[in-house]
Amino acid sequence: MILTREEEQMLNGAFGPGVAKAMDMIVKWGEVYDAEKLVEVTSTHTLLGEPVEWLRDISEGAKVRTLSTLHVVNFDYGRWEKQGIQQSEAERQMEYTRQCMTHYESLGLIKGFSCGPYLIGNVPRQGDYVNWSGSSGVLLANSLFGARCPRVGASGSLASAITGRAPLVPELVTANRRGQILVEADGFDLNSLSKEDIGIFGWYVGGVAGEKICVFSGFDRRLSLEEVKFLASPLGVSGSAIMFHIVGLTPEAPTLQAAFQNQKPESTIRVGRSEMGMAWASLNTAGASEPDLVTLGCPHLSITELREVARHLEGRRILDSKRLWVSCGFEMYNLAQRMGYIEVIERAGGTVLTGCCAGPLTPWDKLLDPVAVVATNSTRAAGYINMVSAGKVKVRYGSVEACVNSVVTGRWEGRERWAS
Repeated sequence: MILTREEEQMLNGAFGPGVAKAMDMIVKWGEVYDAEKLVEVTSTHTLLGEPVEWLRDISEGAKVRTLSTLHVVNFDYGRWEKQGIQQSEAERQMEYTRQCMTHYESLGLIKGFSCGPYLIGNVPRQGDYVNWSGSSGVLLANSLFGARCPRVGASGSLASAITGRAPLVPELVTANRRGQILVEADGFDLNSLSKEDIGIFGWYVGGVAGEKICVFSGFDRRLSLEEVKFLASPLGVSGSAIMFHIVGLTPEAPTLQAAFQNQKPESTIRVGRSEMGMAWASLNTAGASEPDLVTLGCPHLSITELREVARHLEGRRILDSKRLWVSCGFEMYNLAQRMGYIEVIERAGGTVLTGCCAGPLTPWDKLLDPVAVVATNSTRAAGYINMVSAGKVKVRYGSVEACVNSVVTGRWEGRERWAS
């Protein structure tokens, strides 16, 4: 591997022991993939969860060299009692995080605590090399923003933050970013799909495509950020993709030919009503059972999504036997508070959670009041809750309106468009 003089100095300890340890990791990572050189990284996003001793060693004498944000924690540390987390679990996790934060703060990481770094100012430019953890963010970084982000864990993204480098692994090379699978709707109009329908569409495609790069053709309208997020976020859960293209929307797919780099697709996935029905059924594991709790905000809600939740709750009241969690980043919370949305949600009896994952990372087995059925409008959350609870927590999937209505009226009245 070819290293610049500065990179050699980092590796040899000229910039301190923490930088040397981080650069050693970067070099070894590159050697696994026979990378010919390192590239300069402009931004990182790091999951919490590394051993405290390792964090102490790698942060010794070091500062981050990139725009570096932190991912979510698994419950709201400021509202854990209201969220119903067992005290012993809350104290254990918060003490661990406190120890970690000593090192993250000394390094200079930004305490964003969001799974959507693009919502808090960590927005890469097309062609930038970035190193993000969290599959939803990685998919958008590569696809919607046209940045170049590898598949990496928390330790790799932190090492990149400290060194400002990453190995030129295959995912970063232009030739390896071409589309592999063409995706088309069969028997219905893609442009008629709601945001939640788009999530089902993405969930099915991810399960079939695996890690392959999909090219979505047939969206004739400009999808919103939220709609693209709903398409993207399940691709890394039902499958393991880190990139996709939408013809006419994402920067590397101005045309179908450009998306495939003038080559033919390896295969085609045609999604019809039957496939949408199968995907819907795999997400809905609760049968006819009514939800105990609704969780919205996986990935974190944008300001327009918070407005939508507030609109459905205006002048209404959540039943005492039901719960509503609405999850967002601190910045969106502050903006929604100024707009009056937080007041509407809380007056209705909902709980707005910040800085945490109110879905996949929630310690479902550590709740004071156990939950049997969760409703959500996120296929990502639905899939993860089914998996991480080992099927103990059942799921109903539907629109924001259906979810909110279920905790206000006590009845699930979702528009089951794809039910057989």
